Amino acid sequence: MKQEYPIYEEWLSVIANTHLVYNTDEELEQFFGVNSIRSNNIKRCFSKPQKLRAAFRDLKEEVGIETDGFIDLEQMMEDYKKTSTFFRQNLHRRKNPQKVAWEFLSRYYPPYDKSAMRGKKAEIYNQIIEQEIDVPLLIMMLLKVLPGYNSTDGEIKDMSRLYEDTLQYIEGFTGDEFSSYLLPLLTKAREARKSRLTLYSYLTQILDTYETFANPENLYGLSDYSKTVSVDLDIEGFWNECKGEPITSDFWYIEHALQEGTYFMTHYTKKSDNLLTAIRLTLHVIKESDRLIFYFLHPKAIMQRIKGNQFGDSDQVWYQSGILDSHPSEMQLLRRGYSAQWPFKAVLSRCSDGAVKKYEEWINDVCKIENPFKHLEYEFYANLYAITKSHLYIPSENDGEFYKVPRNSMEGFENIKLDDMVGTLTMDGKVYLAFDEFLLYIATTKSELRKYGIERVDHIE
Repeated sequence: MKQEYPIYEEWLSVIANTHLVYNTDEELEQFFGVNSIRSNNIKRCFSKPQKLRAAFRDLKEEVGIETDGFIDLEQMMEDYKKTSTFFRQNLHRRKNPQKVAWEFLSRYYPPYDKSAMRGKKAEIYNQIIEQEIDVPLLIMMLLKVLPGYNSTDGEIKDMSRLYEDTLQYIEGFTGDEFSSYLLPLLTKAREARKSRLTLYSYLTQILDTYETFANPENLYGLSDYSKTVSVDLDIEGFWNECKGEPITSDFWYIEHALQEGTYFMTHYTKKSDNLLTAIRLTLHVIKESDRLIFYFLHPKAIMQRIKGNQFGDSDQVWYQSGILDSHPSEMQLLRRGYSAQWPFKAVLSRCSDGAVKKYEEWINDVCKIENPFKHLEYEFYANLYAITKSHLYIPSENDGEFYKVPRNSMEGFENIKLDDMVGTLTMDGKVYLAFDEFLLYIATTKSELRKYGIERVDHIE
């Protein structure tokens, strides 16, 4: 007990002085049910060791709840003290701290800047790695969002601005290529209570997620994990936004795709001249704690990946709903994040027999169907045939022929298994080699195959 007393007193004093968890003294005092927490100091507010311990543990539990169990307050306080000491000794007086932060991020996270770093700066970076300094905490100090551990002036004038400026800074670093995977976290971060604690929590998660997707080998592991959280629902058939009744010319038809939790969802719109416009989206459904996530991809999205382009606003969107029955009659979808292209919400209802009959007649007999993105619709075949010590073999479009893919041509290919989503994808009469776990699609042109060392062969070695 004697050992616990001073560390709890120290931690609670730091939390009060730096406004680490709450932005004002009043909020912290309200949580603990005490008055004048800083002028009376922590020891007077909690005069007994048992009260100090109980106060810290109550706050630790609250932090865990607010961060969905991501932050352990004890561990954070230890990391904060260590990082603050390192910052004070090495970086406190550095000019242009934003530039310094960017340089450290570029070396610590993929694609890992390997250009020469000389002198004191190189020594400092090596110490960050060797001493296992908490990089998100260090970045917050460099950006002047977080005061030192021993600071007694943690007053916050405009937390909302500091919070948003930091998120925008990190978005600038991570770039647009992986924005679709970071969007849910960025959205949650902007919807959360804004404090130094929550900023640290989301900053850490965003950078961890970026590191995962920017590193091909990590990406494979994440894709492998995502298979375990995919959700199969019985949602095949017709849906509309008019409680399932045949009183609208806009409706959806859903069919199951090859992967678990993956669907093709075609949106139909009937025009006055009996012209039916059809656009087929790809839908992935996954479970995230107490909700379902619906990730829609426009037909243009796959072509964007093939060309190596970044996704635009119209290429993808994330929605969420509560947990649904396995055979839902309604899906209430709420968009996550900003979009100028996709509606904020959609309430889809399973169609009645009358509506189904009407829509089937439109598709099969009455209407002429126009599909402006037909050339971007694709067929995927998970047909990885064999794996040897050095190569992957995928059947080509020609009988008796295989694509021989070196397992060292791409980082992470050595982890591929026979039941992975690897195979051929056909789009607009063209064939691509598809490695879904890596979001990689290789055109089977001579130049592209040569780029990856891929050969066409008639036997397996």
